Amino acid sequence: MDQYYHRVKIKAPEYVAKHHAITGVDLSKRRILDILCNHPELEKEIEENLPESRVYFAYYKFKMEEVRASLVKCCLYAKDLYEEYDHNRDAVYREIGKNLYSREAMKFLTSSLQVWDYAESVFISYRKMYLKPYAFDKIDEYRARFC
Repeated sequence: MDQYYHRVKIKAPEYVAKHHAITGVDLSKRRILDILCNHPELEKEIEENLPESRVYFAYYKFKMEEVRASLVKCCLYAKDLYEEYDHNRDAVYREIGKNLYSREAMKFLTSSLQVWDYAESVFISYRKMYLKPYAFDKIDEYRARFC
């Protein structure tokens, strides 16, 4: 109870994620990414209890890897250009400026992290921004491609 004698329930995040996924209350992008990134052990259990969730998990796993790979590719390209243009950041930005990941690639040039570690840290921070939600009207196409 709180100070006003209201009953308060405290539930573990794993319990809440599992409950939402099993009952089908929330299979949104945010919920699925939360399960994949923070509670991966729940994925199999959720898929067993809610078989139609398998396509959503497969879609986001694929898209997560696709974003990571694209980010790494852009960072490595920026690094090569940086060396080629004698450390001229403006010239590098002119080359990669229209790329979706150009801002992160430019930051990578001054980072002390290895490219995969850097990509992972960026992905964790910006995953909701880079991952597009699945389109319900394309669910059969996703099922054929990812499952």
